[in-house]
Amino acid sequence: MRRRTRTSRGWTGSTWRKWRPVATAGSRCRRSAPTICWHGCLRCERPFISSWASSSTIARTWMRSRRMRKEPPPKSSRAPASASRGVMPRTSRAAPSSSWSYERRTRLPGRGEARDCPPDSSAAPMNLQSLLEPRSVAVVGASAEPNKLSGMIVGFLAASGYAGRVYAVNPRYDRIGEVACYPSVAALPETVDLLVCAVPVAVAFEAIESAARRGVPFCLLMTGGFGEGRTGAEGEARRQRLLAICERTGMHVVGPNTVGMVNFRARLPLTFADWYARDTGKRGGVAIVTHSGSVGGLIFSALQRDGIGVDYWLGLGNEATLETADFIAHFNDDPTIHTVICYLEGVRSGRKFMQAADEARRRGKNIVALRAGGHPQSARSTRSHTGKIPAAFEVYAGVFRQLGVIDVASLAELSYAMVLLTSVGARLGPRVGIISASGGACSLLADHVVDAGLELPELPPALQEALDRAIPEYGSSLNPVDLSADVVSRAGILHGALAALREDDSIDVWLVFGRPIVDRYYRVLIDFAQTTGKTMIVCCGVPLEPAVHVKLREAGIAVLDDPQLCLRALGRIQRAAIESRMECSGTENHTPCRARIGMQADAVRPARTMVREFPASPPALRATPPRERRGKTRTFPSCQGGAGRDNVADGVVTLRRADYTPSPREPRWSEAEEELQRAGQRKPGSTRSVHAAIEDDRDFGPVLALSSGVVGRRVVRALPASTDDLRDAAQELAAIDSRLCGSLERIVGSLHDWIESNPPGTEACVDLALTP
Repeated sequence: MRRRTRTSRGWTGSTWRKWRPVATAGSRCRRSAPTICWHGCLRCERPFISSWASSSTIARTWMRSRRMRKEPPPKSSRAPASASRGVMPRTSRAAPSSSWSYERRTRLPGRGEARDCPPDSSAAPMNLQSLLEPRSVAVVGASAEPNKLSGMIVGFLAASGYAGRVYAVNPRYDRIGEVACYPSVAALPETVDLLVCAVPVAVAFEAIESAARRGVPFCLLMTGGFGEGRTGAEGEARRQRLLAICERTGMHVVGPNTVGMVNFRARLPLTFADWYARDTGKRGGVAIVTHSGSVGGLIFSALQRDGIGVDYWLGLGNEATLETADFIAHFNDDPTIHTVICYLEGVRSGRKFMQAADEARRRGKNIVALRAGGHPQSARSTRSHTGKIPAAFEVYAGVFRQLGVIDVASLAELSYAMVLLTSVGARLGPRVGIISASGGACSLLADHVVDAGLELPELPPALQEALDRAIPEYGSSLNPVDLSADVVSRAGILHGALAALREDDSIDVWLVFGRPIVDRYYRVLIDFAQTTGKTMIVCCGVPLEPAVHVKLREAGIAVLDDPQLCLRALGRIQRAAIESRMECSGTENHTPCRARIGMQADAVRPARTMVREFPASPPALRATPPRERRGKTRTFPSCQGGAGRDNVADGVVTLRRADYTPSPREPRWSEAEEELQRAGQRKPGSTRSVHAAIEDDRDFGPVLALSSGVVGRRVVRALPASTDDLRDAAQELAAIDSRLCGSLERIVGSLHDWIESNPPGTEACVDLALTP
């Protein structure tokens, strides 16, 4: 007789020797176990049951899955006979309900923090006026000793000329200089706008809770020990306590573990960083938002060196409540801020960041992002520093490209990008022209232009003829333009070349390379740039004389040293500008709405495409024992009527998990393709393949990941995605795998229907086999 027993997780019943618990919707998904999945489990939003479960358990779970998917219940409460044998019922894959949308997110336990629905785009951003321009500030832990961190804060405030009211909180003093000192926050004569907490963590909560009870709206928490470093469970408990105070009282916290913030316009230095003392006083509409005080300080120092003014510097630390997106949203409403520089070790709310960055793009503001944590080795450091474990490198790269964020790879690239933005700005473009007195330098710079993703067009024949009349015959009038070394002694060569270029519009940016030209003829270059309005960059490989550098910069000419860094920075700016132009052009193809995906279905005809997916339960997929299922990738010839080899249609389809790393011994795409070629059913080189997967990213929620069948790099875009987003993703993938260049429109046309019918969280993986 069959035995059944009750366990803590559910009913089990089997003729097997060992009793196995049934995983219910309240337990963690074990993907290596043989399971029958429907929508709702904690990891993939499907309730799941063991293939050895009793038929009554299968029926209950199956009924629950249908209720979660809002499908009408079956006529009978019993599951199909196939389900009781451990085989998925043969149900059709209908498209999701019309009420479901990529714009709304559901709670996904087991995948990190719960993700809420993205805020309404019409909602007003958080009011940070009292934080950035407070009328009164209290410094808890203020010290009269200038060598202490809290003493540096008081010293900077005293020397800055800040017009607001400043209070010190320290029971050891009656006064610190000209600042009145009070024994506690409760003893302050008024409820201040901003509390600065610079005391050890053991006594920090007393001041924070007292300020919260008094209704202080903002706290700048410099204290560390809230989950970062080696604080472990104790630090995490402190963080949770801090969040509970903020949720209960409405207080917002900048930090913890931050070096402070500076509002240079309001002369409000709430920091102990020594770089503040080197401020040149130059302001320029730039705000720096950083997760690291040291990296943020390096960015500030580099901008000051290049003559770029900074208005705000904000160190966010571990981002207890206020995050990068909040400050971007605030600066979107500030007409004096044109660029926000971000150093990121991750984002706290990816969808919130996307909304703020998208609004910044619509308002014509620049976001320049430098990020860390792209590799496992650096992710160890970010987790210790700010408690963040960022998503994969390609996810951030794809989302930033989609949002028009200027994504730089180093501090040097960031500095070069800012020089280009502040000196020539909107006059930049993708078509680059090179002028030099060295043929070797021309060849080297041409490689750098192409590597940066820019264009190096050949000059029009009429322009070449005009240049040939000024350049010696051993020079070159193509692009690059080689003036030859004779230009050093013959000024007429440069004068004649520039005169020929005055009326030409085939080039967006002219790059002049070489000190022999610049040192002798910088006044000629200044006159050419000012009279024609053309964009000019001077890049010599070595620093210029300070006086020459200043004169060129004042004339609106960008002056940089390293040509490779210069062109890489220009390429990153240009890629972001293309996305911004697509968004701001008002074309309906870029409307960020899920319904826009596939709007060109009539104009774009997809190739004959076979789609199979896992674990969305294809009818032919059977439940197998764990040892057979674990680590398996099943490769079938694609077919219309079944998986038999006699029904080969248009390609090879691979069923695999989206997060699975294949075994070295399992057949690759190329091996399966060779098998079809040997069978005479595919001509060599006639197949173009793209792997697509809808994944639930830790930081940004639902994303589309594309990769080539022979290249490991992925191209990622956040969902919802417009047709232009898909086309740009296909173009980026074609730049990686040139075999796809002739199939871009068919890739876009093949993707939109599949995206429409697959909600996030399914982690389905499909292969699109396209034939010419």
